Amino acid sequence: MVPEASLDNSRRQFLVAGGLTVAAACFAPSYLMAQTEGIVVGAFKEAATAKVTVQNLRRNISVLLGPGGNIAVLTGPDGKLLVDAEIITARPHVSEALASINADPIEQLINTHWHFDHTGGNEWVHEAGASILAHENTRKHLSQATRVEGNFRYTFPAAPAGAIPSTVFKDEHTLHANNTTLMLKHYQPAHTDSDISVYFVEADILHTGDTF
Repeated sequence: MVPEASLDNSRRQFLVAGGLTVAAACFAPSYLMAQTEGIVVGAFKEAATAKVTVQNLRRNISVLLGPGGNIAVLTGPDGKLLVDAEIITARPHVSEALASINADPIEQLINTHWHFDHTGGNEWVHEAGASILAHENTRKHLSQATRVEGNFRYTFPAAPAGAIPSTVFKDEHTLHANNTTLMLKHYQPAHTDSDISVYFVEADILHTGDTF
């Protein structure tokens, strides 16, 4: 079991300013449903009933706004690419919001870090056909039980196999999808040892997870 530093429980904000869009995200996973500690259970309950809406940003990028944070959605001929994956109890609302954008399949998921509120939908998104990309420490933490102190005081069990990122990187990574360049960068010290940002170059949109 690997200990993790205290978690900041503040509500993430979505900002659009001066040609740079910052989308922060907050979500959680199915394999925690049976556990009964306060903040985690509260997140599940809120996400089960809260509405998820779609806001168009620039070019072919949208953001899903939900009970905690935001999912960036890049669309195009390569299928949907998502950044972060919502709480599992929000799945019906997320699925509905994604379908309202178009009927294209989800082909790629990027996790900004390992925390339960950003990787919760990993398993069902993977089952829908997406590959998962993240920092190497995200895979490390999801692969084993990890204790988070502070407000959470919670031991997160290892994630199921389908929720584990299949592709990881150490410092920086660049990929191209849907006529868009995405530049991924690892930050440390940061919110966790796995935090990355995702920069959509042509649209000048930055998804920071919890780093912002």
